[in-house]
Amino acid sequence: MPIIEYQQQCYALKDGDNLLQGLLDAGAPVPHSCRSGVCQSCMVQVLKGSPEPKAQLGLTPQQKQLGMMLACQCHPQQDLSIDLPQRACRFPARKLAAEWLADDVLQLRLSSPIPFIPGQSIQLDVNGRQRRFSIASVPPKQSYIELHIEHRLSSDLCQQLFTLSDGAELLISHAQGQCVYDPTSPRQPLLLIGVHTGLAPLYGLAQHALQQGHQADIRLIHFYRGASCYLQQPLRTLAQQHPNLDVQLLPLDSMASRINDWLPTNSELHHSQAFLAGQAPLLEPLARQLFIAGVARKHLHLEGFGRS
Repeated sequence: MPIIEYQQQCYALKDGDNLLQGLLDAGAPVPHSCRSGVCQSCMVQVLKGSPEPKAQLGLTPQQKQLGMMLACQCHPQQDLSIDLPQRACRFPARKLAAEWLADDVLQLRLSSPIPFIPGQSIQLDVNGRQRRFSIASVPPKQSYIELHIEHRLSSDLCQQLFTLSDGAELLISHAQGQCVYDPTSPRQPLLLIGVHTGLAPLYGLAQHALQQGHQADIRLIHFYRGASCYLQQPLRTLAQQHPNLDVQLLPLDSMASRINDWLPTNSELHHSQAFLAGQAPLLEPLARQLFIAGVARKHLHLEGFGRS
């Protein structure tokens, strides 16, 4: 019976138990999403003991060297001391380009060998200043990491990144997060709601779902700040290419109205996976409305962020 020390608490697992499921059953807060080793949301760092090799499949050599492994792929045979990866863990990246998509949205593209899934997020370090951003790009066609940075929330950071020379080295964390497409449910409707730069992970998720041949309807709603959606043309083009994608672009003040004013309720909501992304204080009341409208709590995924 292995004993797992996690965040200063000890948990006894049965022989052969899955590490992630065992911790969740015991009430331990472990980030997770796909449970199949794809999204890497459940990555933990082994502080004492040895990581299982099969739980390190898909990780970079640097991550393996640091003792990282995926909790959903681990069946402990020995006592372990684990914790969530330290935010100080950083990997090199280089600036490829930066341009303004709108007056207040900077698009940053980076090259880095870290693996990622569209919709996940990374921690970006610029001269010791750190902030988390979601990934909008979709490999393999887009091999770079694309971030959308709101100038209103990170004005100094935007200016630093814009003036930084192309090719300059930055530091980033490994990618993680639950705002990712699950290819095992191609017939489940998707509801994607982004608030301003919260569009970034959902744009990546939608492209990834379509790339994977998602069969059910995908409804993408963007509440934009300013005169118009900063990705209006790419979204319109994507919707024209894929009949099952419906794009709805609304000004930010529309969020104050009742949900039925901009999202007709129907039976599909009960079966939909809903992904919400943007500033955290704006997402919570929206999630409550969706739950009341019929979206199951287990199908509500929030990717919230705050000021840097």
